[in-house]
Amino acid sequence: MKYIKLVKFDLKYGILKRWYTYLLYALLTLFACMDFSFRLKSFDITNFSLGDCLFYFYSGISEYIPKPDEPIQIPYLWLLLNLLVCYFNVHYMSDDLSGLGQYVICRSGKRRNWWLSKCLWNFSSVLTYFLLSILIVLSFCTFNNAEFSFEISENMNLICPTGAQQYPVSQWNIGSIQLLLMPILVCTAISMLQMFVSLFVRPLVSYVVSIVIYFSSMYKLSDLLLGNYAMILRSDEIATNGVSALNGIIFSVCLIFASVICGLLYFQHYNILSRE
Repeated sequence: MKYIKLVKFDLKYGILKRWYTYLLYALLTLFACMDFSFRLKSFDITNFSLGDCLFYFYSGISEYIPKPDEPIQIPYLWLLLNLLVCYFNVHYMSDDLSGLGQYVICRSGKRRNWWLSKCLWNFSSVLTYFLLSILIVLSFCTFNNAEFSFEISENMNLICPTGAQQYPVSQWNIGSIQLLLMPILVCTAISMLQMFVSLFVRPLVSYVVSIVIYFSSMYKLSDLLLGNYAMILRSDEIATNGVSALNGIIFSVCLIFASVICGLLYFQHYNILSRE
């Protein structure tokens, strides 16, 4: 079976036939927009920008420093928006390999095409989730007459209750790279790694890898923990000891290529008949 046919198959059954997962993610984004709106009203704020809304979604948490008199802060919205994408993507490759995928591989005889098609589906799926979310945010901003810019308003460090108050907004220098590119790129890299790991273990076990990455990143500011690059408050454009977006791009791209290449090499000798 030609590669283009495999891609069409994966886009049809991995995206179009799984429309309900994108609907759930769209609803989550809508509820997040409503929550953002309620927060604005609680502070009597009437004007906001597109950047404000995206910041509210992907701000994450500032560097975690344990203190006995302060409760642990958890960026629930940031976790949900990222981990839900990984969860929705974790089963498709494994399910296909346990079913029709075995017939497709045996018929085509080209395992390379099958794996590369799954990699393209993975990237397309992550991108679709985020683009759908951005589309809803744009609609929300249009409905509320928001300013269509990536500039962050002066009062946004008060809106986010996860440590943004310690950083004056006037010193922030963030833009589309931190607000849009890094969350998508990091989530793609982790989802690709997750799919590669699922060749060795059950899907839910590979999903634990994604959970560990995001949670460990949440409580440890380090260049080696990928999730830090997806949190705007961990950017060196805000925090003095933050992480560089350039390093995050290099890290993410290298992890994506490593997952694709290692998976390709391993899958050439993978025993598909033993897959449950």
